[in-house]
Amino acid sequence: MGQKLRCFKSPYVGTDTEKYSHLYTGHGDYAVGMHIQNAVLMHCADSKEYYGFHALLSNILKTLGPGHTIQKQDIFTKRHYQAKHQDDFLSRQYQQHFQGRAYTQIDTYLFITKSNNRGLFYQYSPKEFKKFERNIQKIVSQLVSKGIDAEVLDEAALKQYTRRMMALNFTDACFSLNNIKSHADSLSLGDFQLKCLSLVDIDEVELPETIKPYQESKELAYPFPVDLMNFLHEVPDYHTMVYNQVISIPDQSYQIARLKAKRRHHSNIPDPANQVSMEDIDALLRSIAGSAELLVQAHFNIMLKTALRESDKAIDYIENAL
Repeated sequence: MGQKLRCFKSPYVGTDTEKYSHLYTGHGDYAVGMHIQNAVLMHCADSKEYYGFHALLSNILKTLGPGHTIQKQDIFTKRHYQAKHQDDFLSRQYQQHFQGRAYTQIDTYLFITKSNNRGLFYQYSPKEFKKFERNIQKIVSQLVSKGIDAEVLDEAALKQYTRRMMALNFTDACFSLNNIKSHADSLSLGDFQLKCLSLVDIDEVELPETIKPYQESKELAYPFPVDLMNFLHEVPDYHTMVYNQVISIPDQSYQIARLKAKRRHHSNIPDPANQVSMEDIDALLRSIAGSAELLVQAHFNIMLKTALRESDKAIDYIENAL
């Protein structure tokens, strides 16, 4: 029997522009995207800068509140330097010296989504929509005040972004969507292969209770602060790589009620493992009550686009680094 073919359908139904351009999904969610550029250098040698960016994202989450999702995407692409036209001799020679050299281009996008309640019949609320646009304005102001360039994507840029993301092509000026063939652990996109690596295994509890927003490299014989994911700059043999960070803010009262119900369930079974779970839940509830922290749902993954059957080297490098 032949394999059943299905037509790929985009999750987005269209765009519209009010104060900002919005991207709409079939479920009634709407999102605003922006291209951002962090002023903090990769080797800034100041751990306070990493804490500052972490605090900024925390403030953005608190500005949005429940019912919102924030997605940060770092897109790595391999490119070759094209010399710029210069009038004087020394500048021309300087440009020609770097002509054709390979380098990594990094583009960062931040998407803010207002989620629709899936359990209710969708109703458009002008009040909620205006509040969402005011929150976007606040977030842009927060980013700019911290020295981060933020450019809100217009309608044409949103359409171009969605097409490039579906093709996973951010390098070619002219590109087209290719056939997609699914496999057990990857997708084939024409002459390329796409694999997705989840960074957190929810079946195994391996994460520490606390973690710093940076790590200390000892290559210089003394602790030097670097980004936690700085190894992504050295990943070999890929065409395009996307580092996804997604944080969704659910209804807080509902999540707290679920935690309390789960604690009662563990208390009914006197067992060391259940006792540890009860202590973890108690510590979390005290932290929420004492410091006004938010309960969030998070997902982190890396999407790798490589030549067909040549992804093993890049995947092995990432897994060893992690």
